[in-house]
Amino acid sequence: MPWPGDVSPAAFSAVDWLALLGRLEMVLTMRLHGLIFAACAGVPFVAVGSDPKLAAHVAELGLPRWPFLLTDGPDALPEALAAVWRERTRWQDVITAGALRLRARALAAAGRAVALAKGAVA
Repeated sequence: MPWPGDVSPAAFSAVDWLALLGRLEMVLTMRLHGLIFAACAGVPFVAVGSDPKLAAHVAELGLPRWPFLLTDGPDALPEALAAVWRERTRWQDVITAGALRLRARALAAAGRAVALAKGAVA
């Protein structure tokens, strides 16, 4: 695909997004789904925004709020990107472990939901 590409995000499946993000060394996102896909791919990220869901996911992944989440605008962006970049290899391991914990929790919750739907509450 020529760069810059002009592809509608809706044209990508979840598998496509994971494959694409898995090829990156770092992600800058303003959206929760960008953070989630980066984490699932084990890619360090910096999220910019004040959505409480961003803060919750950063915390759930076991990451410090700074430099992974910027809530007061883009002024600190160069410093945050540099901080994550310098330690990106170490953060990959932390992010991957956090994403695996969240995956296990999600699978357990899905199992409970299925059991409830079937009337067999465990």
